Amino acid sequence: MNRHILISLVVSLICNYAISQETVNQIKRNVIKISAASMGILNGMISIDYERNLLYSNYFKLNVEGTYGKYYQTYTKDAFQSLPSFHSITSSINSLVGKKSHSFEFSLGARYSIINNDYYENINPLFPVLNIGYRYQNPYGKGLVFRTFLGTTGIGLSIGKAL
Repeated sequence: MNRHILISLVVSLICNYAISQETVNQIKRNVIKISAASMGILNGMISIDYERNLLYSNYFKLNVEGTYGKYYQTYTKDAFQSLPSFHSITSSINSLVGKKSHSFEFSLGARYSIINNDYYENINPLFPVLNIGYRYQNPYGKGLVFRTFLGTTGIGLSIGKAL
């Protein structure tokens, strides 16, 4: 009798493990998106972003993100005579809190801008990145990722795809 209980327990644990693995593998852990943000004439950016999920639970997700794009800011010595724009690389950590597809997002990171020597004396190449916003993302299927945010670069919008 004990042998039958032990065998039943082992079989049920194996089945439970297999079903759990199937569910975890369906979670889309990679996102590619395009983002744009602006604060009018003061500063703005457009970028292509790659995001990877590190932690996932029912109510909390933690992602790491890397972006490459163009960034502009006008508070330089020739601010309104030319619009200085720089290539920039951003790295950030994003936390998502919410149920199912709708989440509150909080991002914290740093942007490094490749700045021309003409503007270098007036602009620090490292710039903090702080964003808060809303994100829609289907956590189990391939599909649309939509994000709106407010942050250090202004009001922004992202659209992309979970892979």
